[in-house]
Amino acid sequence: MQDIILAGLWPVTPGLLAQAVSDPDVLGQIQSGFQNFIESGQVWAMVIGIVIGYAIRSITR
Repeated sequence: MQDIILAGLWPVTPGLLAQAVSDPDVLGQIQSGFQNFIESGQVWAMVIGIVIGYAIRSITR
């Protein structure tokens, strides 16, 4: 009976919710992403954006 109620409330079968994880090394993925963030220069764009945003905020305040 509970399966019928859940099927009515949740129109997705449990098989659709499962995902095949190809690389379970989550910390390695975070480290790789952070290294790419640094090496690509995006960190400097973020720092410049924060500085300019803070300057504009302090001027318009």
